[in-house]
Amino acid sequence: MQHKFEKTEDFLKEPSFVEWVKKTQPSAFWENWLALNPEKEQEFENARKIVLTINYQKRYELSENDTEDMLHSIQQFEMVQAQKRTSKKLLFSPVIRWSAAAILILAILGTFYLNQNKTRGTEAAELAFKNERTKRGDRKTIVLPDGSKVTINAQSTLSFPEHFEAGRREVYLNGEAFFEVVKNPESPFIVKTRKVETQVLGTSFNVNSYDDLSTASVAVVIGKVNVKNTKGSALILTPTEMGLIESEKSEIQKTSFDPDAVTGWKDGMLFFAKSDFNEVFRKIEIWYDVEIIVEGNNLPKGRYSGAFKNEKLEDVMQGIAFTSGFKFQIKGKQIIIHN
Repeated sequence: MQHKFEKTEDFLKEPSFVEWVKKTQPSAFWENWLALNPEKEQEFENARKIVLTINYQKRYELSENDTEDMLHSIQQFEMVQAQKRTSKKLLFSPVIRWSAAAILILAILGTFYLNQNKTRGTEAAELAFKNERTKRGDRKTIVLPDGSKVTINAQSTLSFPEHFEAGRREVYLNGEAFFEVVKNPESPFIVKTRKVETQVLGTSFNVNSYDDLSTASVAVVIGKVNVKNTKGSALILTPTEMGLIESEKSEIQKTSFDPDAVTGWKDGMLFFAKSDFNEVFRKIEIWYDVEIIVEGNNLPKGRYSGAFKNEKLEDVMQGIAFTSGFKFQIKGKQIIIHN
């Protein structure tokens, strides 16, 4: 399988994409790919429409000249149709337009190759993905196909293939996880999230990148990693260094970190370091699977620092409330905060 999907024809050249659209080879790979590459949604959808519009049962190969010719023909076709709609007020439905575009593509390509059953079987194996999910209040440790160990924090999802391709180990994360990667110089290990991509050969590091937050971080315990954000900024991190990624900033910020604060969660430690109460309450909600309701939306003022290891919810709340000047009630899965 190719790894660069920049244009519509890149998807059309990938047999596994065609099979997925036709629903003959179910896989989580393409849903995961689109979630992690939202900027390519238009090209992705264009290719999907073409596959759905025609009886697309043959595999083809494109040379550079074929690609240029195909793009030029589609552009010319769209321009002609736009002119016709303007002068004659003709209304073409999206299905008709994409059917014509698809026919153009097939006419330009000229030579087709039938998919062999063996090839399809190999592609299906490559695309077989597993999803490991944790709920609020949950944490788990898993072993990947290469022997690498991953501890997954609460409310997180890790997606990975059942078998890694030769020369490349790639996983997808939404949430937080600590990775202990088996060293293999000939097969880089890559962790992708919506905000940051982390590449290593063999090391231990923490990735925190929840889709619903505007910030993310990568912290290195052992070894060295290469971190890259969606804006193209990249840097190298070594032990005790952390990269901070903020959606509104183009550069990745490098800083040091307290291992207990960043990776203590995998050992049952709930840690706060000068955290505002939005962060404090969010962590508690995820850690204990509860909902915190602040009466009058009046959050406690100031910041909180503290650490709790394998403590009960009530003990944690009492410790925070006593030093921060608020009262609380626990009602089942809800915590009511009174100022």
